[in-house]
Amino acid sequence: MPVTLLPRLTLRYVQNSAGDYGFGSSDIFALAILQQWSTGRWGVGPQINFPATGGFGNTNWGYGLAGAVTQRALNDDLYLALLVQQTWSKTGTGATLASPLGINAIIVYQLGDGFYIGNGDYVINYDWYAQKFFIPFGIRLGKAFIDPGTTWNFYAEYSTSVYYDGWPGPVATHAFRLNGQFQIPVGI
Repeated sequence: MPVTLLPRLTLRYVQNSAGDYGFGSSDIFALAILQQWSTGRWGVGPQINFPATGGFGNTNWGYGLAGAVTQRALNDDLYLALLVQQTWSKTGTGATLASPLGINAIIVYQLGDGFYIGNGDYVINYDWYAQKFFIPFGIRLGKAFIDPGTTWNFYAEYSTSVYYDGWPGPVATHAFRLNGQFQIPVGI
């Protein structure tokens, strides 16, 4: 049985609280699609988090797993997905620590001609050590360029932090992001 491997590379160029720009929160994962049906699929695979530029996030490499399930509805105009990500990284002292668990619930509605609107690529995080949640919410407007062998996806997002009581890290009250993604499905 052939397995489709779906790698996704996400590079984010962001502005920090000091007003500077740099790379942060970038990653690659490769999902092996283990089951596919007429309107959806699910898969799991490895994930690698790249070190962020100093002042823009975690500056250590991270390694772990990602899993996702997707479902299309309303004549393919509505897309629902759930992506779960967990990585671990070594600190400067050599200790291995779990990164916060990432849970990304995605809702996208097709507007036509490749344009879409959705809730954004904002990840609900659970910090294992503080036992606290961080819940952002966003809205995305984007355009996908889909060819048989590749997909380019460009979008703009606005987000706000809905819940972050006791969250141990920095929290952006409001954020705006421009992003681009390149996806290549590969059969093995």
